[in-house]
Amino acid sequence: MQHYKQKQTFKWILAISALIIMIVSFYFTNQLIKSISEDERKKVQIWAQAVQKRAGLVKITSELFDALKNEERKKAELYAQATQQLIKAAPEDIPFILDVLKNNTTVPVILTNEKNQITAYRNIDSTLMQNPKSADSILAIMKKHSEPLIIKVYQNHKNYLYYKDSKLLENIHLVFDSIIHSFINDIVTNSLNVPVLYVNQNKNKIIAFGNIDSNTINTPQKLKEQIKILSSQNPPVEIDLGNHQKGYIYYAESPVVTKLRYYPYIQWIIISAFLLFSYILFSWARKTEQDLIWIGLSKETAHQLGTPISALTAWLDVLKSDIPENPILSEIEKDIQRLNTISERFSKIGSSPELTKENIHHIIENIINYL
Repeated sequence: MQHYKQKQTFKWILAISALIIMIVSFYFTNQLIKSISEDERKKVQIWAQAVQKRAGLVKITSELFDALKNEERKKAELYAQATQQLIKAAPEDIPFILDVLKNNTTVPVILTNEKNQITAYRNIDSTLMQNPKSADSILAIMKKHSEPLIIKVYQNHKNYLYYKDSKLLENIHLVFDSIIHSFINDIVTNSLNVPVLYVNQNKNKIIAFGNIDSNTINTPQKLKEQIKILSSQNPPVEIDLGNHQKGYIYYAESPVVTKLRYYPYIQWIIISAFLLFSYILFSWARKTEQDLIWIGLSKETAHQLGTPISALTAWLDVLKSDIPENPILSEIEKDIQRLNTISERFSKIGSSPELTKENIHHIIENIINYL
C-alpha cells in the first residue's frame, strides 16, 4: 500500500512538473513570437511609409512633366499668335515676329489651310515632310494628339496649327512611364514578401498585386472581400501620382508573422500529445507489471498445489488397493481431478492458449455432471 502511494505521489509530481514546463515554455515562446511579430510589423510599416514617400516623388515628377507639357503648349500657342500677327503686322514688327517664330526649336508644328493642305512646318525632319504619305501620317498623329490652334487669316478664312510633344518631352514621358512601372513593380515584388493589393480610387479595379492568390481576387465580390480582410489588418496607403491618378495599397502581415502566431498553439498541442502518450505508456507499463505479478502468483500457486495433489493421488491408490469397492473413493478421485484441473488452469495463466478440437457434447455433459 505504501509503495502504491509513493507511485501515485511520483505521478503527481511528474504531472505538475510537466505542466510547469509547458507553461514556462509557452510563456517564453509567446514572448519571443510577440517580439518577432512586432519587428516584422515595424518593418512593414517602414515599407509602407517608404512607398508613400516614393509615391510623393512620383507625383512631383508627374507635376513637373505636366508643367513641361503646358510650356510646350504655350510655345505652340505663341507660334500660332506670331503666325497670325505676321500676316497683318507692320513692316517694322516683322523682324520681331520672325524671331519669335525662329525661337521655337523644340515643338514640332504643322500649319494647314482650310483644305487640310500643309502650308508650313517646323522642327520636323524635312525628308519626311517631302514624302506626302509620311507628311499625312505625321499630321494624323498631331490631330490625335490635341485640338488644333485656329489662326484667323483674313475675313472668314482660317489656318490650323497642329503640334505634338517635342522629342525631349517624349523622352521624359518614357522615363516617367518607366518610373511608374518601376514603382508598381517595387510594390508588388517587395523584399518583405508582404501580401500587397494595389487598386484604383474606386477600389473596383486591380492595378497590381503580389503574394496573393489570384483566385481570391478574380471576381468583384472576391476582390471586395479581400480588400475587407486586408483593411482589417492594416490601414491602406493612399497613393497620389498626380493627374487624378489616385489609388490605394492594401497590405497584410508577412507570412512569417502569420505562421509564428499559431506556433504556440501547435507547441501546446505537441507537448500535450507527448504528455498524454507518456501517461498512456506509463499506465501500460504499470498494468503490464501488475499482470506479470499476477501471472507469477498464479504459477507459484499451481506449483504449490501440485505437491499435495500428488500426495493425495498416491494415498488414493493405496486406499484403492486396500478397499477397491468403496464408492467414496470414486468421489475422492473426482475431487482430485478437479484440483488437478484448477492447478492446470493456474499454471496456464499468462501463457498463449492452445486451441484444440473438442466434442461439445462431452463438454456440456461434464458441466452438467459437475453441477
